[in-house]
Amino acid sequence: MMRSIVRHRMQWVSRSLVLLAAFVFVVGCSRALEEKLEGKERELAEIRTTLAEIEGTLAASEAARAKDTGHLQQVGRQREELMGQVTALDNQRMLLERELARSRDELAERQQDLQRLTAEHQTLASQLNARDAQLQQVTRAREELAAQVQTLEGAQTIREQ
Repeated sequence: MMRSIVRHRMQWVSRSLVLLAAFVFVVGCSRALEEKLEGKERELAEIRTTLAEIEGTLAASEAARAKDTGHLQQVGRQREELMGQVTALDNQRMLLERELARSRDELAERQQDLQRLTAEHQTLASQLNARDAQLQQVTRAREELAAQVQTLEGAQTIREQ
């Protein structure tokens, strides 16, 4: 009986640790996504700065178009490539924001599950402690009765002699 109680306790502790590890993992993933999003936003800001600089160069090149048409075409291609990168980064940023929101929702849900399981664990632990106390009382009572039986048997043996 005591072994099953200890085994039951160990199972709850094991489950609690697994839930805690899952929680820590989710928190780590959320932080990694936030850091990745911040990095992409910095990269996007740099690309936008570069784009603004290239657009300035493009304006100057248009004034000197007759002089250097080849250069203007090259800057135009660079601008298109950067706009494509900006669009791709904007799309990626939006995707990361959605993933982050989803991860935060999952984290909140798992935190609620963890809180619920912690409350259940505490309830079960207190029930287990109460049963342990009852078991100890019954064991003491049995030992006392066994001692009384032994005393009575000893007394009876003495009377019979």
